[in-house]
Amino acid sequence: MLHIARAAVIVAMLAAPAGAQNFEAANVDNLRLVLSGYHEVPGPDYWQKLDANAARASLLRLSSDKNELIHIRTRAVAALANFVDPQVERSLIDMFNSQERGYLRAAALNTYSAIRGRQAVPALERSLSDKDEIVKISAIRCLGRVGGEQAERILQGALQVESDPVARGAMGRSLQRASRR
Repeated sequence: MLHIARAAVIVAMLAAPAGAQNFEAANVDNLRLVLSGYHEVPGPDYWQKLDANAARASLLRLSSDKNELIHIRTRAVAALANFVDPQVERSLIDMFNSQERGYLRAAALNTYSAIRGRQAVPALERSLSDKDEIVKISAIRCLGRVGGEQAERILQGALQVESDPVARGAMGRSLQRASRR
């Protein structure tokens, strides 16, 4: 049933004039359908076709709605990388510093570091001491992705004191990745 509804949204988008397509596709209900399937979050090509202000507002609403399904919320967080502005960055910072579930906080950290790159390193370093293992491992992986000398130093220092074998393994892989960047 969900596939039929999603297909109807896509057909309506293709048949509608450009302005209507952008408005319709960016509302909360349509974006919920797009984000709810078993497929990956659509890529930049999809998001560029939408009205940026409407899509940003809908994604912010979906990502912060505690009554929304967690996988839709985390996918909305990932999609926010396509609509960067100060409000999105503040929302991501608030989310990964919140008491939300680790899965959502990790998604916010991933998106924030994808947006900010090496400027996210201080936030990633703080997240290495997070009590939630998902957030901690995400911070380790993000440090590897952003790379640079500062990220390498942080990972090397954390590796010296880390006792968890999973975190240590992630740190080793992230150090290798960071050194290539």
